[in-house]
Amino acid sequence: MFGFGSKKLKLVAPLTGTEVALTDVPDPAFATKILGDGVAIDPTGDTVKAPCDGEITALFPACQAVGVKTREGVELLIHLGIDTAELKEESFEGLVKQGDIVKQGQPLIRFDAAKIKAAGKAAVTPFLVTNPDKIKSMTLFPGPYTAGETFIMELGL
Repeated sequence: MFGFGSKKLKLVAPLTGTEVALTDVPDPAFATKILGDGVAIDPTGDTVKAPCDGEITALFPACQAVGVKTREGVELLIHLGIDTAELKEESFEGLVKQGDIVKQGQPLIRFDAAKIKAAGKAAVTPFLVTNPDKIKSMTLFPGPYTAGETFIMELGL
């Protein structure tokens, strides 16, 4: 009743860039929150960093997306750009592998936003909680963001 025992998990931005509402992402799977809830970032940097301590649960084959699971069991997805899987190694370099334990701020993926945009793809990057049943609340903090430093969201557990 008074919030005793409730736990909060603060996540830092996985990318440097500006805030984009998830509903403004040019892909209905993200914009309608079918894949989860969160925020998107229009990147100005070139490195995805771990938003928290956790385990890498997935590194997609083209390295355009990475999944991180927190100690509390919250599953996060960072998806670089829209329809970017076909760009493969030309634009993305994975710096971790599935099963790795990572620390907040640790580099996960390097990418080339200019190549993504040159290929006619949107570089906007959704950052989602993919198992919202694990959280009680989500508070988003406004950008701009600095990867590995600026708080982007707080989750009530």
